[in-house]
Amino acid sequence: MLGDQMLDVVKTSMAADRTYLFVVRYDVIEGQAQFRHKMSLVPSVGSQLHRALKQTVHQQYQKADKVRYHRSAQNPELEKLEQEKRTQEVARLRPATIG
Repeated sequence: MLGDQMLDVVKTSMAADRTYLFVVRYDVIEGQAQFRHKMSLVPSVGSQLHRALKQTVHQQYQKADKVRYHRSAQNPELEKLEQEKRTQEVARLRPATIG
């Protein structure tokens, strides 16, 4: 227990990793020990911390359908008609400038 939270202790072998502890003293590096095991503290499945972490992760990756609004100063149909008129005008003037 750490404070009011329940934590599980997980011990894992590190013998194959060949991880060592070194200390620097007066410009000399000394090998002190080899790490053979590592210990991890993991929130218990029933703990409040685990539930809070799970909820946070769930909220980050949850997809939600949202209604998105687009406000326009003009009527979209009028904008479309004006764009078509401009396109036709450019198409009409283009052959005249080439020849």
